[in-house]
Amino acid sequence: MSRTLELTDFTSTPVDIKTFVEDPQYLGEFAKDIYPYWKEKLQEVYPNGPISPYVEVRLEGAFGTGRTFASIVGFLYDIYLFTLIRNPHEKYGLMSTISINFYVANDDVANTHICDVILDIIDNSPYFKSLMLPGKGEELEDNMFPNRIGVVPMSANRSYLGRAIAGVLYEDTGDNMIYENYKCLSRRMTARFMGNDGVVPCRFWAVSDATRMASSRLKVPHVHRRISFTPSIWEVQAFKGIYCGETFSVFIGDDTEKPFILEEGKMYEDFIQGNVIHVPVEYKPDFEKDIYAALRELAGIAVSVPAEAVKVPALTIVTNDLKLNLIALYALGMIMAFLLGYYCGGL
Repeated sequence: MSRTLELTDFTSTPVDIKTFVEDPQYLGEFAKDIYPYWKEKLQEVYPNGPISPYVEVRLEGAFGTGRTFASIVGFLYDIYLFTLIRNPHEKYGLMSTISINFYVANDDVANTHICDVILDIIDNSPYFKSLMLPGKGEELEDNMFPNRIGVVPMSANRSYLGRAIAGVLYEDTGDNMIYENYKCLSRRMTARFMGNDGVVPCRFWAVSDATRMASSRLKVPHVHRRISFTPSIWEVQAFKGIYCGETFSVFIGDDTEKPFILEEGKMYEDFIQGNVIHVPVEYKPDFEKDIYAALRELAGIAVSVPAEAVKVPALTIVTNDLKLNLIALYALGMIMAFLLGYYCGGL
C-alpha cells in the first residue's frame, strides 16, 4: 500500500483549516485568540485543503505576535486530520500495538503551559471530546483517541524510542538537549510517515524567536518542504488600528555594517539597498534606545551584536588613570607573593 496520503484515505471529508478554526465543533471559542495574520498564514500551510505540501512549519519573528498559540492551532488541526485516517497502522506499515504519538517538546516550564492550553482546547471541543476514550482527558497521554493516537509531553523520563511520532510541536528554548531532540524527532517523524512523494500527513511545528535565531548554538538544519514566517510586531498588530501611518527607516545591518536609523533627506551609499525596513513612528523611541533589541524583539530580525557594541560589566575596580591601575596591580602581586612565601616557609 502506498504511504502517500490521499483524500480517499479519510473516513470522511476533512474540514479546511478556516472551518476548523471558526466552527464551534472544533476550535470554537478559542478562535478569538488567533490574530488575523496567523489565520491567513495557516491557510498558506494548507493551500490544497487537508493535504499540505510542507513537512516543517517555522514560526519565528518578533515577541508578542502569538506564534505559540498559532502553532498549537496548527498542531491540533494535524491531530484532527490524523484521527480521520482510515486504519493508519495499515496505511503506514505499523504494528497494531504501536502508539501513534503527537509530541510537545520544549523546556519543563513552557511545556506545562502549552500542554494546559492544548488540553483545555481538547476538553472544550465537541469533536475531540466525542473521540476521547473512557478514562482519558485528565492529562495529555498515550491512546487518548481511537487507533492508539495520543498527545504526549516530552520529558526527561519519557523515551520516544520505538514510538511512531506523527507530529511535533517544538519550542526552541536555546537548550542544547532540546535541540538534539528536535533533530531526532524530525527524523523519526519523516521515517515513519513520509509518503512516496515526500509529503507527511502531519507537520513539525517549530517556534523560535530572533534572539535564538541569532544564537550560534542553534544551527537550523536544512529541511525539505519547510515554510517559515517571521513577522514584525506591527505586521501582526496592524488590524488593531493603533498606528498613525507614519514611519521611519532603519538599516538593519549586514556582515560589515552595524544597523542605524536613517536620517530623512540624507543620501546613503548603495550598500544599504535591500536592507532597509520601515517602522511605525510609535516604535522610534525603542529603536533610539537600543536598536539591537528593537530589531530582535519588535521587527523579528536576527541581528548579531558586534563586539564593540556589547556592554561588558567591569570585573575589577578601575580608575581613569592607567598608571594608577598598573601600580595597584604590581602592589597586589607583591603582597600575594609575600604571603605565599610566608605561609610556604612556615610549613
